Amino acid sequence: MTTSVVIMSGSTDLNEILAIRERFASRLAAAELVMLPFPHLLLTDVLPEAVYAEVLRDNPFHESDGKAFGDAPWAKRLRFEHTYDKRFQFDLVPSKSELKAPVWKRLGAAFADLAWLGPVLRGRFPDYFSLRFGDIDRIDRFWDLFKNEVFVQRLDPGYRLNAHTDVPGRVATCIFSFASVPGYERCGTQFLVPKDPRWRCWGNLHYPLDGFDVVKVSPYAPNAALVFFKTRHAWHSVGTDAALAPDGRFNMQVQITEAGDGALIDLSEPTLMRNGQLRDESLTQQVSGTLHKFMRRLTGRR
Repeated sequence: MTTSVVIMSGSTDLNEILAIRERFASRLAAAELVMLPFPHLLLTDVLPEAVYAEVLRDNPFHESDGKAFGDAPWAKRLRFEHTYDKRFQFDLVPSKSELKAPVWKRLGAAFADLAWLGPVLRGRFPDYFSLRFGDIDRIDRFWDLFKNEVFVQRLDPGYRLNAHTDVPGRVATCIFSFASVPGYERCGTQFLVPKDPRWRCWGNLHYPLDGFDVVKVSPYAPNAALVFFKTRHAWHSVGTDAALAPDGRFNMQVQITEAGDGALIDLSEPTLMRNGQLRDESLTQQVSGTLHKFMRRLTGRR
C-alpha cells in the first residue's frame, strides 16, 4: 500500500498524518460492508482520540461563518429545489485551504491524496471498482483521472437535501461526524428506498421525499463516519432536523469523483457522465466540453 503524503512544507507532521491514515484504514477494514439499500460502511472511533479532541477545540466555524456552498448565479441555475444558501464550508485540500490550525492541515494532507485513499477504498470493496472500471491495473496513473474534495461543513436551520444519488461521476463519499456530544444520532444522513422499486437515477437531479421511505439513518455521533459508494440506487437525503444538531451538524466530507466527462474513454460518447444539474449550458462550456473530448481522443487521457 502506498504511503505517499501531500505535505505543504513545514505545515504538518508526517507521523501524525500517517497515524490518521492508519486509524481510518483499520476502522474501514473492521466495519461491515452492507449492500442494502446501497453499498455502505459505518465506522466508529475513526480518528485518533487526540486528533478528535483538536477537531472539536479548533472548530473553524467558532471563528467564522464559512463560505456558502456555490455562488448565487450557479445555485440559481440548478434544476431542482435546494437550500444551499444555508450550507457553509471550508476547503481542506492543502493547495486551497486557508485554515491555520494544525489539525486541519493534517486532515487535509491525510485525505486529499488519492494515491493513498483510492487504493484503500478499492481494497475494502474491490468488486465495486472491478465492475465499474474493469482492470484498473492496466490503466496508467489511474488515480490521476479523479478529483478529490475535502472540506468541513456546517448547516443553518432550514437546510435539507431531497432524495438524490450524487452526481454521475461520483465514486465514493466519506462523511465524518464531528458531534461534540451524543444524542443527535437522528441528524445523520438518511438512507432512502423509492416507493416505486424501479426508480433509479444517474444523479443529476433531486426529488421530493414523498416518493421515498427512510429506512436507515447514519448516526451523527461523536467520531463516527459513513463511507458509501455511488450507484444509481444510492438514494439518500438530509432531513430538516440535521441542522438542529449542535454546531450545525459539524462534519467533514471527502468526495472522490471522476474528472471531466469521466475517467474512462467511452467510444460511444454518451452524455451519462456529464453533470446535468444546471438548467442551461453556456457557449463557453459547450466549446470547452468539445475541446476536452477532442484532447481525450488525441492523447488517450482525460
